Amino acid sequence: MKYTRIAVIIALVLLLNAAFAYSQSRELKKIVADKKTSQISYTMTHPLHEWTGTSTGVNCIMLYDINENKIASVAVSVMLSSFDSKNSNRDSHALEVLEALKYPSVKFVSNNIQQSDNEVTISGNLTFHNVTKPISILAERKKENDKTNISGSFNVNITNYQIEVPSLMGFKTSEEILLNFKIVYSLPEIEEEIKNN
Repeated sequence: MKYTRIAVIIALVLLLNAAFAYSQSRELKKIVADKKTSQISYTMTHPLHEWTGTSTGVNCIMLYDINENKIASVAVSVMLSSFDSKNSNRDSHALEVLEALKYPSVKFVSNNIQQSDNEVTISGNLTFHNVTKPISILAERKKENDKTNISGSFNVNITNYQIEVPSLMGFKTSEEILLNFKIVYSLPEIEEEIKNN
């Protein structure tokens, strides 16, 4: 598991280095999101009940555009095994359905981020169950004390990612899961550079 997480971090760095290669004309700074306060959760529904699983093991690296005072690109990865729904049997079954041993993480990469006031539109590629598809996410950017967070939600149809819809007691769950995210980061040094520009 340790080596898998190292591989995920290396992949994130490589993705952002690629983004940096075409953006050398801009003044970009690398930011690592705060893992202690960032989180991603999913909500799944079944005819008999609904549940939510949450992960605080979010790896997120961003390139921040000093000149335009905005995030230029982002790479996010989260291990499927880090989600906790407060039911270990359910979590184990979810890992089986998602073939987590073969495909241990979910990744999202974007080089297309548009910001208008506090509204952020993030367009990129989501890789889930070894299937990559383009998605567009509407999020909100807020500043709280010395931290800034990007939060939002979006739906994912698991059949689009070649995942079989699980069933319980003869009833299948919904094909769509709701993903909520909150990515928290700090900009003290960068904000000083922005003031000086």
